[in-house]
Amino acid sequence: TDVFFEKLNVYGDYLFAAAHNKGFRIYSLTNPENPTLIGSLTEGFTDVFDMALSGDTLYVADGGGGLKIVDISDLSAPVIIAGETTSTATGTAQDIEAKDGHVYMACGGAGLCVYEDGDLSTRAIYPLIGCAEDVCWVGDYLAVSTFGGVSVFEVGEGTLITKVASEKTSRFNERAYIRNAFGIGAANDSTLLVACWNSVDCY
Repeated sequence: TDVFFEKLNVYGDYLFAAAHNKGFRIYSLTNPENPTLIGSLTEGFTDVFDMALSGDTLYVADGGGGLKIVDISDLSAPVIIAGETTSTATGTAQDIEAKDGHVYMACGGAGLCVYEDGDLSTRAIYPLIGCAEDVCWVGDYLAVSTFGGVSVFEVGEGTLITKVASEKTSRFNERAYIRNAFGIGAANDSTLLVACWNSVDCY
């Protein structure tokens, strides 16, 4: 009851729970009816919103603290091995995805941040209209939602991405389908789900 949880991610038999200002926790799901806490890391974070796992490396979206990189080769004793700080981060890290060694992070008002091979020095920033809140993969495409709409990107080499589609929200009698985008997810490799005001839209 003393923890404000954010995103939850299941990888195999393990549940990774973002615990906001108290870091993150790792639970074993060997017995799904009784998850067992097997590891946690509480120090070195600002506000953990989400995590993405790649091998033994956990990439953490740490709110105003930016991107943190954690070695979880020992699940009982995770260790931060690199990371941004409140002075070097941009925006507010809210959601994160990792694929093919690269990291894609929704950075609030700063837009979308992309890191090649998880290297902090390669950060590329793609501004968006509104606050970047969620990212997800739909097949080979990366979707990013803001309260003001959804954008879909084609991913190239390194940190290169190209916007190929977008949908804005309906405001001031403008014609659009989305009514305030609160989050996104993928149902499969070809369907994007958008949580809208009083509805869920599929693309």
